[in-house]
Amino acid sequence: GKQTCALARGSSTKESAKRSSAMGCFGSKPKTHPPLSDELEGKLRKLFQNMDDNHDGMVTKAEAAKWFTGAFAKLSVTAMFNEVDTDNNGEMSEDEFIEFWRQVKSSGYSESQISDELEQLEQGQAWVDWLDERGVGGTDK
Repeated sequence: GKQTCALARGSSTKESAKRSSAMGCFGSKPKTHPPLSDELEGKLRKLFQNMDDNHDGMVTKAEAAKWFTGAFAKLSVTAMFNEVDTDNNGEMSEDEFIEFWRQVKSSGYSESQISDELEQLEQGQAWVDWLDERGVGGTDK
């Protein structure tokens, strides 16, 4: 029979996620970075869900722009999407967001450093360019 994705929106069971991932429901790229602790991943998912105004599972640039405060809000949105939106569709999925932070960790940052930065992001502070596999790009003036 035909297999379908077993992970329903809002579901968080690891078994269901593993099954869905094994079936290729989260895109064609394999997850190559080590996992984050349950606590840190939970914080990341909560932040993502808070940015996702309409709760459709995607954060658009407009939604992200509402999140960031201060003089660098537009720059922060551009930088974040340049690093996180790996399929370049103009929207950031929760999986893309989590995978971004996994690769930050695999680039040598501690969960404590990531958690400290999350506290800043939760307050709408500017996006930081980590010394990792990805760049913020955007040299437009």
